[in-house]
Amino acid sequence: MRQTSTGTGGGTIRKWADLPGTKIEGVFMKLRQGQQNYTPLASIKTETGIIDVPAPYKLRELLEPVQPGAYVWITHTGKIQLKGGKTMNTFEVDYDNDYAKGAPAPLAQSVAAGPAAPTSAPASEYDVLLAKLSVANPKGAAAIASALVQMYPDEAVRLQKLQETLKQQGVAV
Repeated sequence: MRQTSTGTGGGTIRKWADLPGTKIEGVFMKLRQGQQNYTPLASIKTETGIIDVPAPYKLRELLEPVQPGAYVWITHTGKIQLKGGKTMNTFEVDYDNDYAKGAPAPLAQSVAAGPAAPTSAPASEYDVLLAKLSVANPKGAAAIASALVQMYPDEAVRLQKLQETLKQQGVAV
């Protein structure tokens, strides 16, 4: 009998190309090497389970100060065009290392340039539900989120519609 190892993360692997503009929120577990010759993976424990996302050099650099067990928000801010026709994914990472030490509520610390996420409060209920949507429907989450913003400028109505959308997709809210 031959034993085959699939790595120690065990999460569902999501590609950033399927998650444009997505914010992933949860407990940072670790960086790990997936298959040989592939980009390392960041393992995040979300409300819906463990997910692994590719961690290219720039994301690994942003995750450097983040301790395992810390609460983390990773936002894929898009791609930029490089010379020679290549592209590079860009990210914003906010984290709360005190969460790993048993602090009561996550507080974000931004490690990316540009507008920072709120640094004194946990993500809103809407952000948490958007993260659930991105896990449940990685290819359509950005389009759904954009449509909700355009169709429902009132935040309370938008939250209600997002909850309805998640329930229709069989996601607990």
